Amino acid sequence: MRALVGWCLRRPVAVTAWSLLALGLAAIAYVRLPVALLPELRYPALAVWTAYPDVPPERVERAVTERVEAAVAGVEGVVEVTGRSLLGGSLVVLRFGWNTDLNLALLNVREQLDQLGDALPDEAERPVVLRLDPSDRPIMLLALRQALPRDTLRRVAAGESFQDLVALKRLARDVVARRLEQLEGVARVRVTGGYEPEVEVRLDPERLIRYGLTVAQIEQRLRAANATLPGGLIRRGPFRYAVEVSGAFTEPADVAETIVGYAGRTPLRLADVAEVRPGVAERRGLVRFDGEEALLLLVERAADANTVVAARQVRRTLRELEAEVPGVRLDVVVDESLFIRQAIAGVQQAVLLGGVLALVVLLVFLRRPRVLLAVAVAVPLSLALTLIAFEVADITLNLLSLSGLALGVGMLVDNAIVVTENIARLREQGYAPLDAAREGTVEVAAAITASTLTTIAVFGPLAFVEGLAGRLFRDQALAVVFSLLASLVVALTVVPVLASRDRRSGRLEPFGTRWLLVHYEALLRRALRRRGLVVLLTLLALAGAALIAWHLPRQVMPHADLKRLTVHLSAPPGTDLPQLSRWAAQIETAALRLPAVQHVLADLGERDEARLDLDPRPPYEGTLTVLLDERARSETVAGQLRRMPMPPALTVEVLLERTQLEALLARGEADLWLDLQADLRAEAEAAADQVLPQLRREPALVNVRRAFAEEVPGYALHFRRDVMARFGVDARQLADWLAAAARGLEATALQTVNETIPIRLRLPEAQALQRLLQTEIPTAQGLKPIGLFVEARPVSLPASLLRAGQAPVVRLLADVAPGADLAAARDALARALEVLPPGVRGTIGGATDAFREGLRGAAWSLLLSLLLVFLILAAQFESLRQPLIILFTVPLATIGVVLTLTLTGQSVNLMSLTGLVVLVGIVVNDAIIKVDFINRRRAEGMPLLEAIEAAGRDRLRPILMTTVTTVLGLLPLALGLGAGAALQQPLAITIIGGLTSATLLTLIVVPVLYVLVAGSERRTL
Repeated sequence: MRALVGWCLRRPVAVTAWSLLALGLAAIAYVRLPVALLPELRYPALAVWTAYPDVPPERVERAVTERVEAAVAGVEGVVEVTGRSLLGGSLVVLRFGWNTDLNLALLNVREQLDQLGDALPDEAERPVVLRLDPSDRPIMLLALRQALPRDTLRRVAAGESFQDLVALKRLARDVVARRLEQLEGVARVRVTGGYEPEVEVRLDPERLIRYGLTVAQIEQRLRAANATLPGGLIRRGPFRYAVEVSGAFTEPADVAETIVGYAGRTPLRLADVAEVRPGVAERRGLVRFDGEEALLLLVERAADANTVVAARQVRRTLRELEAEVPGVRLDVVVDESLFIRQAIAGVQQAVLLGGVLALVVLLVFLRRPRVLLAVAVAVPLSLALTLIAFEVADITLNLLSLSGLALGVGMLVDNAIVVTENIARLREQGYAPLDAAREGTVEVAAAITASTLTTIAVFGPLAFVEGLAGRLFRDQALAVVFSLLASLVVALTVVPVLASRDRRSGRLEPFGTRWLLVHYEALLRRALRRRGLVVLLTLLALAGAALIAWHLPRQVMPHADLKRLTVHLSAPPGTDLPQLSRWAAQIETAALRLPAVQHVLADLGERDEARLDLDPRPPYEGTLTVLLDERARSETVAGQLRRMPMPPALTVEVLLERTQLEALLARGEADLWLDLQADLRAEAEAAADQVLPQLRREPALVNVRRAFAEEVPGYALHFRRDVMARFGVDARQLADWLAAAARGLEATALQTVNETIPIRLRLPEAQALQRLLQTEIPTAQGLKPIGLFVEARPVSLPASLLRAGQAPVVRLLADVAPGADLAAARDALARALEVLPPGVRGTIGGATDAFREGLRGAAWSLLLSLLLVFLILAAQFESLRQPLIILFTVPLATIGVVLTLTLTGQSVNLMSLTGLVVLVGIVVNDAIIKVDFINRRRAEGMPLLEAIEAAGRDRLRPILMTTVTTVLGLLPLALGLGAGAALQQPLAITIIGGLTSATLLTLIVVPVLYVLVAGSERRTL
């Protein structure tokens, strides 16, 4: 070490050149590093969506869900299988371990599904396997509206101008979406809402019976006519030409001219027996923005894209599109990059402000501008080396990696402080500048290396913790590791060079140091005389802290205010979309009257194909996204919305918008869920009816409800086969007529340049059951009503069926009440399990799973960190007892942690638990310096008590300096200022409280323990 320090002192120009090179490379790395809210995570889950149109859930479960589950349950790495069967489709979700190769798992799942072969019904579509990752949610939501006069808007709202919305959706897909998808960083733009075009073929039953045609014949002939076939090759001279035989429909007139039969020798065209016209498909969902119908565009970023840059490009392109396309308005509803920019800017500001406060402390303590310059250069240079390491290790600039820098900025100066303070002490003793720089650095090199390694020993295991917590905090841990290694290198090379330029000699006492030192020495002497009392008081303080900690509130993550609310609407099962829309419009209007509400986005009814696969929803439910003013508090506005009068038939839940981090940790629609399982689903349903009233009375729970509606009303149509035989109507023919009358029968499709438009056969509209039964169809004895051949019976159908672990379950959902404890909420669910009838089993899941996983990971990381620190210290001090003295500072730190969490009203969560683990590496540093100094003085022949007093006198200033700089470096984060600061606040508060208490107690307790251990060693010898 002496050789390295000597070389740097002899070659100051070379050291300066390397420093400038590092700053230049860091500037390049800063520009190149991607910016995101969280580290790049690949959530280990896949979803298998199988569409089975218009089939009730019971048949979907038997025919699709159970078979898909059986096929994929054996895939390697699967830890949980959940299946949901609903009207028209099946969704099977597979969750894997965090170490699973998801690309390989995706291939294995597809391979297993391919082996199903013909096991699935013919009417079911091919299963689609998709990644299920909450972190992949769109970075922007855009609303596209027509800039129309009010009378036109009224016509659109009344359904009189469908084609305007069809043209608007065409514009969105062909112009807006394609333009945005060309931008670097944008992977896909999904368009939802509006109307889908179709070609309506309105059949005339009287003409069909006159010419002897059936629905099946017309469907068959349309498909046969709409064909494009290869015609082979033809020669013309020495050349060959490809021939294409094209009969594909390109416009509705082609459909109308299709020959569907003959009347004698006269060909019958489709227009002779039906009316062919452009139309729109029946829709079961809509989107509104501020009360006007709109289209919703979901912008998704590429995997490695910079979210902030991509959003900035999208906004620039939107301005260009509004100028180029008249008559439309493009509004940015949600922009995730705004929160990211505010959160990142807040952490960057905390880093800079913390660094400035640390330098102010150094100026007060050292009062040597040249020495202060050495530390002031050490901080940016260490940060520069850290940014270079970020680029090499492929770490993004995100909330956690920057919080690691904010955490490290206070510790960055620790090594430089110890070196500069020791050099300043030698200068005060009369050493020459170069000699003081060399000897002062070499004297503390071993101590700062050991303290740096102990801190790295704590953060290293954090990067390898299993589960989501390990993935999240990997970047934070590596940021601290890189910054500390950089600070060690700078402290041993650059700092001595700069400190050696200080030519001022003499002793400069900072204000108040003499008074503080006198009182500390007197207190230390009294403590050394009353060692038993000191140990007893310390143990009592630890016991009190443990008692208080047991009653601290618990939650998974602190909530960050995104200035958005989500209002879930649920109408009675069977409610149609127009009625749901009218009820929702009342809430939208009332919400827009609130001063704090800027915009309201309504997403009502079923999702269309752009969003159905991962978020299926029945047509009687909807969501309102309420966007708030920046100065508003979400909880206050949520309370105002809850107190507003609501339509009596509507169930309304007002929830705070969850951050991406909360969505990852507490997956699902609610904070907690209770799965009830029995041999028969009916038994679980009865148990759910018994448990629900009890859970709704629990004060720790809110929004207690079923995961899905229990039943929806429906009708079962039974064939009257004797009547059908009498009139010559077969079952297949009648089914075709029913399909054409009820929802239309898709025969084929019209292909244009940019889209495929279905051609749908319909009878005169029959939206009501009575109208359907009165619809007349051709028979051997003329036109007869459908009601003659079928009997309609009212039935109750399950709205949705859930399976977990390949067994049927009934799921109840609940959220933790505001101000309530996660543990209390879980206990409320546990009490419900005690009253379940025999044969019914219950399982609790949700946020408690994430909390337990994080607690388990933090506990293992803490134990491993303590072991590594102990081994490093044992190797340094060649003792097994002295490391125990140093490690005793960790429980001393918990006293301050508990007190600060209690005083600031914080909870025990993953961030505060991470702060506790971090403290292991920080709080031991002061004790290491103190014990190392005592050992040095004893090795020089100084008596034990005199060595302890000398260490207290000489090490008081650097210990206070390192503690105060670290605390002030974290103070901006602890104040919780700015967007996203609430996520980092518990971490900073935990470290500040623990470090403060550990430092104050270390100055007294560690010397006392050293005397006790040294006395036992002498007695042993």
